[in-house]
Amino acid sequence: MKIKYAMICLLSMIILTVKAQFQQNFNILNMGNGLSDNTITSITKDPEGFMWFGSSNGLNQYDGKNFKIFRLPGNSDKIINKIISINKENLLIQSARSLYVFSKRYEKFVSLAYPQCEKTKIIDLSMDKQNKCWIIHNNGLSTLDFNIINFDSHSDSLYVNRENININSSNLDIMYIDAASDSLFIATDDGQIISINTSNKKYETICNIPIKKKSIIKSIYYNEKQIWIATIDDGIYNYSITNKNIMHWTSNNTENEKTLSHNDVYQILQINTNQLLALTWNGCTLINNIGNNQYNIQNLNLNNNQYHYCETRMISGYADPEGIIWIGTEGGVYYTMTQEITSIKSIFRNMPTKYVVYK
Repeated sequence: MKIKYAMICLLSMIILTVKAQFQQNFNILNMGNGLSDNTITSITKDPEGFMWFGSSNGLNQYDGKNFKIFRLPGNSDKIINKIISINKENLLIQSARSLYVFSKRYEKFVSLAYPQCEKTKIIDLSMDKQNKCWIIHNNGLSTLDFNIINFDSHSDSLYVNRENININSSNLDIMYIDAASDSLFIATDDGQIISINTSNKKYETICNIPIKKKSIIKSIYYNEKQIWIATIDDGIYNYSITNKNIMHWTSNNTENEKTLSHNDVYQILQINTNQLLALTWNGCTLINNIGNNQYNIQNLNLNNNQYHYCETRMISGYADPEGIIWIGTEGGVYYTMTQEITSIKSIFRNMPTKYVVYK
């Protein structure tokens, strides 16, 4: 009995040490540092090295020391859902209501105009390597061509060509374009995963994810023949294109380190070759590839106490190739060096985590 009690105490101390180590590694930027709002909905980095943060109240440019804030036109459109870098001079901005190009040269938002834009409600978007933006909208799937962008400081709108893509599927929801190939992956709201070749527009159904009813697919990510699906209320799914297996991880709502930190998962970041970071409503979870299509997960959620407050609702992120992880929360931006997370030690690191398998 004494040995069992001692083991429980030891494991508890190890888990608390891991969480404390993780918690101390983060730096925080919030409204006190100059952000326009503490709710950070989107993060990206432009070719010049500036960080851009979309928030519930405008666009923020960060040069490593100072912020510049840019507000969307009008009074009703404030929330920025997505930021995509088009080129050195322009960003594509998806707001709650419209699409804009933000000119860094003129520091202004320009409304996008394209056929039937007034009847189009944008659901999600992503840019391919041919500089065409793929958009999921209320009427299906289309592309917008950004190879030619012409406007000046007096322009209020920019016209771009639109091409509708015929695809025999409905309820398109979330997309991801693999930068290393011509592949576009789309998830429907009922779990169907579709692959489209962005060059020839051919498509095929890859698999069907058995998500539970009323769950929401929040994001999709692809790398090395692995498709990762982040959901609200149903954890994480992984589909191996090679093995045709579907793996499923969820939170068991305990302090166990080897569980997903929360079932509401917003984004999955690739932080190095063998590790991913899942951003959840209760901190984040480190996913370690230990080989042979086996994964180990480490719950790295943050703890609050009377001396230190940490915002645990992590809703957006960006893994900088230069070795910094940026995480958008409802309490500002958290950032740390990638190695500060990947170096966290755990006795569980090389042990596969239990999961449900669908074939």
